Amino acid sequence: MEKEKKKKIWTGQSWQPLPDHRGLEFRQYDGQRSYRFRHNSIVDMFGVMPEETAIRIMYQLRENRSKKEGYQTYKEMQEARVETAQVQAIVEKQERRRIINEEKFKDEHTVEAFWINTYWPTRKNMGSKHNNKTLVTHFEKYIQPILGKIPLKELRAANIQKMVNHMIENKKSEGTSTKCS
Repeated sequence: MEKEKKKKIWTGQSWQPLPDHRGLEFRQYDGQRSYRFRHNSIVDMFGVMPEETAIRIMYQLRENRSKKEGYQTYKEMQEARVETAQVQAIVEKQERRRIINEEKFKDEHTVEAFWINTYWPTRKNMGSKHNNKTLVTHFEKYIQPILGKIPLKELRAANIQKMVNHMIENKKSEGTSTKCS
């Protein structure tokens, strides 16, 4: 019943020209205006929107049709808008994925990760037990706390100097400090 009532009221309203905007017409329903644009035997139904938007779209379509370029109908314009939004969503998704991968790469390629996954598995088979124990101790006490979480890409001389200073403060000789760096 409600649906029929709305339909009846809507169809009872006739399209009226919008003053000073040739080809743009509106009809009123429940305080809202629906717009359509008639030009060169093409009728574009815009639907409910602000008057300024309808006017802007009308002028854009009129210009496109006169130049025979760009969107020729409001439907084409809407489809392009949807397509653009979809492309933008894909681009944003790819950018988010790139940022996540970059952060993941940083987390997986720290000084500590390099030690655990690359350096130590090879090095532990080369030296004596005593040397290896000393190396592990130096890593755990001096290198890991200062440099461990730093991504390899971001490792700078200043970071290494900070580690050397930390070793000197903890009474390590300069020779040991230099060997570790």
